[in-house]
Amino acid sequence: LSDVLGPFDGNARELADKIAFECQPCVVLAPDVFRGSPWVEPVGMDPIQRGIRYEAWREVHAPIARVHADIRGAAATLRYRYAVSSIAVFGTCYGGGRALECAAGFSVEGESGVSIGRIEGAKGLPPPVKPRACIAWYPTRYNATALFGLDYDPALCCDRPNSMKHNITDADRVAVCALFAGEDTLPGATPADAALLKSVMDQDPHVMDTMVKVFEDQEHGFAHKHLLDGFQFGAELDQGQPGNQFESPNHPPTDSDDNEPQGDYGDAHGTSSSHPSHEDAEIARLLSTSWMETYTRMFLPTLGDPVNSPSGSSSEWKTLSMRDVKKNSRHLEYDEFESAYQVREDDEFLR
Repeated sequence: LSDVLGPFDGNARELADKIAFECQPCVVLAPDVFRGSPWVEPVGMDPIQRGIRYEAWREVHAPIARVHADIRGAAATLRYRYAVSSIAVFGTCYGGGRALECAAGFSVEGESGVSIGRIEGAKGLPPPVKPRACIAWYPTRYNATALFGLDYDPALCCDRPNSMKHNITDADRVAVCALFAGEDTLPGATPADAALLKSVMDQDPHVMDTMVKVFEDQEHGFAHKHLLDGFQFGAELDQGQPGNQFESPNHPPTDSDDNEPQGDYGDAHGTSSSHPSHEDAEIARLLSTSWMETYTRMFLPTLGDPVNSPSGSSSEWKTLSMRDVKKNSRHLEYDEFESAYQVREDDEFLR
């Protein structure tokens, strides 16, 4: 599920290709939930006017029930045309918020209360997505407390079994990986939003596993908006690198943000106090594709304890902060391999 630039944006297509390559065999389908009308950045427009235009564009795509009907259709296509054994939803920015809604079983348009099963006079809409895994990168404009937790809103999330009335099995549950940027200021994507999301998901019996990480000193879009730049692993952005031409606008300023406009994708001109690191972007992609592999593979599934279980992985993966691998002169994975090699048993197989 793409950001506001739509699935045909070059970075979105590149990300889809990377997911398909890393998680093969799998089928990657990027639905056009904007129906041919993604956000197009105006050139030379005053930031306030740009924000007003952006919010007007958002209103055109405001019926969330319609958006989720399209997402359902995409999931049904994967199941019935490609016979996939499981579904993962992977969203960035705007798409990240919708991915979390899919994971929570969201099925109702909140403002009007119109059921997704009754919108636009439709009959026999595709079944709910019911993903096995959800990956959300810097998600925006979602309601964490209504979607997850012991006090989630069952009127909004009626596509999930109610733990008070039903026996919830692993087949009914979802594993959620959410990645955030430490310098993000967009609603839903801030470090405070990450902490809130983690707290409610950790309490939710519908969520079988969670991993919420914040990449310090990174900004909104760091993991995917520079995919077309073609950097090699370990290369840093040059300080003179111009802003990404695909970055999107800001919404009108409010008193709460000190008149600094916010959007759903980042600063329209790509200016920032810290440039995104390719190492962090690569790690975000590796974590996310590994999460998909772990929880969506039905044949020869991965075994082991969930990340959030008391006896599961190390405490490092249960915390919000993502360790900074850039501080090390060598990649940590290589150090681990070398350490394992040094303590190997010199048995007949190795000889």
